[in-house]
Amino acid sequence: MYKRQKIKDHIKPIIPILFSIIIGYYLPEVLGGGEHLIDDLIHKVFNIEFLLLLFLVKFMFTMISYGSGVPGGIFMPLLTIGSIIGAIYGKIVISFADLNSSLLNNFIVFAMSGYFSAIVGAPITGLILITEMTGNFNHLFPSALVSLIAYMTSLLLKNAPIYDSLLDRIIEERKILSQVENKEKVILEILVPVGYRWEGKRIKDINLPKDSLIIGVKRGEMEIVPRGDTLILPGDYLIILTEKENEVKIRKLISTSQ
Repeated sequence: MYKRQKIKDHIKPIIPILFSIIIGYYLPEVLGGGEHLIDDLIHKVFNIEFLLLLFLVKFMFTMISYGSGVPGGIFMPLLTIGSIIGAIYGKIVISFADLNSSLLNNFIVFAMSGYFSAIVGAPITGLILITEMTGNFNHLFPSALVSLIAYMTSLLLKNAPIYDSLLDRIIEERKILSQVENKEKVILEILVPVGYRWEGKRIKDINLPKDSLIIGVKRGEMEIVPRGDTLILPGDYLIILTEKENEVKIRKLISTSQ
């Protein structure tokens, strides 16, 4: 969306802020990661029309926020959207099949697992997150089955995982491949240890082997699009695109004494 409109980088963060003000006034349930909304779906009763509204607004607002490039995680918004889908589907099935309404919670949990697995392409990660959220193993095996089916369906439909798509877009936009062409390339995920000499430095001040580029920074649950002035903090994971022959050199940089 932002790419098609050719919006300048310094304007992009303003757009989700403006939307959050409007949405926060009329529909505050969709703000934030969504933990409170998932809890409300389990403990409160919503009609189908309101759930559809929640889904549409949450989905659009997530795209607007994440697409702006502002640091922030996407795991919880994905789980929240999945929970809304599960609530909608569960209400429909319970109504037509005359099932016990208490089963709605199961639909919500299973939908979260399936949606996350299909979008991210990481069914095991999804299962771990769901297990942490529910605090028990009661849903583990059925969630695993749903996750597997969703993951296989995504593969059959040839849908690229969201992080693969984002990485391909970053590489394309920055013309990274043209800078390291004609050689085998690898993507490394390097942890910055506490006290390491890169700590507190900016991306532009890091000396990497030739034809090596930092294309992403993972900081906790946040995924940061790096810029020259992005500070490196201890515990950061640097995602580096480089030639295969440079892999050992880069890993030695980290393993050497501080």
